Amino acid sequence: MKPPSWTDKGVIHKADDWPRKKIRLADIDGDGKCDLVFISPNNDAVHWRKNTFDGKAYGFGDRQQLAGLSCPNQDGVGLFDVAIEFADIK
Repeated sequence: MKPPSWTDKGVIHKADDWPRKKIRLADIDGDGKCDLVFISPNNDAVHWRKNTFDGKAYGFGDRQQLAGLSCPNQDGVGLFDVAIEFADIK
């Protein structure tokens, strides 16, 4: 059996204003696709962009804040920093 392989699709989203360690992938809306999740470096707010991949074209919707969620102490440099893991939270 031939092993699976990856195909380079190029850059599907460029997030210049967000540090890489503040970006996560999670299925926020429960549609089975990985959405982009951003943790603000300024105020610990959590934002997301819906994955709009339709089988042909890659894309993401407008950035939205996830109301009521914040993620303080999450940069991995202190005793009380927490591990971040997102699951299906629709």
